[in-house]
Amino acid sequence: MGHVTHWSNVSGHFSTELRPESLTPELWEEVATLLYDYSTLEVDFISTGYYDPGHTYGDPDRCYQPAGSDDRELVDAWLNGETETLGILHDTRIDLTRDLQEKLFEHFAEQIQEVEIVTEKTQTRGRIA
Repeated sequence: MGHVTHWSNVSGHFSTELRPESLTPELWEEVATLLYDYSTLEVDFISTGYYDPGHTYGDPDRCYQPAGSDDRELVDAWLNGETETLGILHDTRIDLTRDLQEKLFEHFAEQIQEVEIVTEKTQTRGRIA
């Protein structure tokens, strides 16, 4: 039997450049008013889950498939972008409403799920199907 790994509240981070084609028209409309030239969506999340590698060899009565879960929860999301003041561009953090954070977290849920996290026990834990 394999060793089951559990983790709880492990921090993770996701980042992606926002472009009109990366969002639904409705989401782009909400975000576009916040952008100057370009923006990167930054998302902090926590992961809680487990992974059981299963037992895939030996006595058939003792064999079972690998299993696991990996639940990701939004902590914070914001935009990093550029703003112009007197002709000079500055990097700026643009805070988002919680409602917009949640919409963007849901929109990018599949990509966020793909982000590798590191657990104390394994030091390498990726996405779990």
